[in-house]
Amino acid sequence: MTLAQLLLTATYLVLAESAAQINQTALERPVSVADAIEMTRLADPAYVSGSSSCGRVASLSRDNARFIVVLRRGRVENNTNEFRMLLWATDRIVDARRPQTLLVMSSSSNRPAIESVSWAGDNRTILFLGEQLHSLHQLYSFNVPKHALRRLTNSPTNVSSYSASLDGSIILYTAERRPTNPLDGRDVKRAGLIVADQSLSDILSSFTTVGGPGGGSTQLFILLRGQQPRLLSNTTMVINPSIGGPSLSPDGKYAAMLTRTRFQSAWKAYRDPESKSMEDEDWALQYQLVNIQTGSIRPLVDAPLRTWTFPRSPQWSPDGASVIVTDTYLPPGNVDSAARETGTSSTFAVEVKVPTGDMNVVTSDNLELVRWNARTGDVVFQREDPAHQGRWSCPTVVFHKNGNAWEQASHGSGTNGQPAIALEEGMNLAPRLIATDSSEKRLAVLLDLNPQFKDLRFAHEAILQWKTADGHDVIGGLYYPVHYVRGVRYPLVIQTHAFTPERFWIDGPWSTAFAAQALAGRDIVVLQTYSFPETTYDAAWNDYVRDFGTPREVNREVAMYQGSIDALDAQGLIDRNRVGLIGFSRTCLHVKYALTHSNFEIAAASVTDGFDAGYFQYISFPLARPAIEALIGMPPFGDGLQQWLRDSPGFSIDRVRTPVRIVALNPGSAVGEWEWLAGLRRLGKPAEMVVIADGAHELQKPWDRMISQDGNVDWFDFWLNGHEGLDPSKAEQYRRWEQLCDMQVTQNPNQPAFCVRTKPH
Repeated sequence: MTLAQLLLTATYLVLAESAAQINQTALERPVSVADAIEMTRLADPAYVSGSSSCGRVASLSRDNARFIVVLRRGRVENNTNEFRMLLWATDRIVDARRPQTLLVMSSSSNRPAIESVSWAGDNRTILFLGEQLHSLHQLYSFNVPKHALRRLTNSPTNVSSYSASLDGSIILYTAERRPTNPLDGRDVKRAGLIVADQSLSDILSSFTTVGGPGGGSTQLFILLRGQQPRLLSNTTMVINPSIGGPSLSPDGKYAAMLTRTRFQSAWKAYRDPESKSMEDEDWALQYQLVNIQTGSIRPLVDAPLRTWTFPRSPQWSPDGASVIVTDTYLPPGNVDSAARETGTSSTFAVEVKVPTGDMNVVTSDNLELVRWNARTGDVVFQREDPAHQGRWSCPTVVFHKNGNAWEQASHGSGTNGQPAIALEEGMNLAPRLIATDSSEKRLAVLLDLNPQFKDLRFAHEAILQWKTADGHDVIGGLYYPVHYVRGVRYPLVIQTHAFTPERFWIDGPWSTAFAAQALAGRDIVVLQTYSFPETTYDAAWNDYVRDFGTPREVNREVAMYQGSIDALDAQGLIDRNRVGLIGFSRTCLHVKYALTHSNFEIAAASVTDGFDAGYFQYISFPLARPAIEALIGMPPFGDGLQQWLRDSPGFSIDRVRTPVRIVALNPGSAVGEWEWLAGLRRLGKPAEMVVIADGAHELQKPWDRMISQDGNVDWFDFWLNGHEGLDPSKAEQYRRWEQLCDMQVTQNPNQPAFCVRTKPH
């Protein structure tokens, strides 16, 4: 360890100890999972899914006179999520007056009660997607002066996205395709259901639920003022409607929208690792152009988007003659010789003329598209620090057009002279709304989102930098136990997937599985991994992308876990015999590989709704096969079988020495997790599965989150600390785990066990 790292570590220890001593003198209690669920936070879906708040905080009226902010919080007592729409007058924000509450709506589903908010051209009407309790998602309008809510659609299925013309006379919206039962058709009854590329979970759902497989398909409708909606297209496939819905031109003649398409052979010319990942998985995202009069759909740009991004909505020119889209590659056959090399290795923001398709490159910089300024003709972007060091500051970058060429302006903030509304937060700073001026200086604190936090005892989080076992430099967020005492060695839980110091993560990067502050409240050290040091970010990220989706991926991740355990053990902070791992989604593969192929002990593990490159997932989910073959190196047949036996975690379940909690978020998710549950139980190893009835991948409903997050807190407290809670409703849970503890001790008599043995009843 270098001198700088030693000094940094000493600083973290002093800060954590000081914070703990201050907390011990207060009448505060540690944070619980219920506190995390009931935390008020920005409601933007992309922000909730881990993206920056830049450009996602406030929706400004077109005359810049007012803005709205939508917030959300969970309600554990009734299993709902409450959404609140707040209004400020722009010329009064420096006074930090209390906002006006326009609307409160609650959702009992996995969908937001208020989302996709936009102002109509009259500056009085707000459009949004939303729903009331136990209802479908529909398009609404809210008249601010009259305080009047009106439902604009009456779709028999959920409306998933929309866009309106400037005068509001034309509205496009997408709605889920009507469900059908594939077993009800006459041909199926005579000849049976023909199975080709369906997934096993889709086939099983055909027998158990009306509707069968959904597939993410939507239909595109047009709604003209004073008329009934009509179907415009029956073939639209939208991968994520919240970021890929239609974007209608101001004149209502065309729309740009993000769709899912098959990877084309011509796109193999792209040379970066991200396009290689698309090729392996045989799909890509692509912008399409919709002709409103004819309903025809064709590619807007004959090239895919970079799939690992969350692209902003396209921005139309004020006259509707062209549109700017971001994160797209250039068509390999439609760039000049000077740009061809760059165009096949980078993505761009481009202006596309409609309907001709002629293109002008705006920039190749990694910028967030904000708006096309109707008054000046300039296009405004925001620059987000790729190393995640920018906190709430999101400087604007302005481009203006000189002939057919776009140039970066040397002046202009793109704020129209108005204060900017931002979300100020950090690792140890709970979110609050602030107003800033054009130089990004804070003018006023508009709202403390969670004043109730003053009664809670938060664990201190610090940045930890360490070397992975294979020599990479990485950073993560280290949560100290709330009762931290220097010299005591604590259990460690590693939360996988992501880290950024600019976010206040009370639970972790997502609402599924992770529960950092609640675990720290049980006197457990929590490490949230990971990002890269600012000084080496670009090179490290390129290395990471190069390894992703290849056989090197799992070894790189497991080396990161190993390195963090070694570093924290060397600091005297953790007991390396009491280490837990949480896997979610992609990182279930990494956790399962660590359990079967690593040489360090893991005392407890939890995996939720995960991809694991297993044989059962390979044969059950056709869409996952290309990605699994890329990770293992070949298909599991013939000569490839030996490589699978060596590298696929599912074939090495006999090596697992760790109690495993498996959480499936719905019946289809249970199919994907079944191989591990069946294998571990057959071998007499301690494992259990909990199946949630109807959970989203990123859990939304409070009770679902309690099952996942609070269950994990209890699980690791039991196995790493030997603690059982006193809540009578959890008595059955602990009875099961005591029996699993007996199994663990029997299976591994020489391995330290900290769990609670079966008690006499």
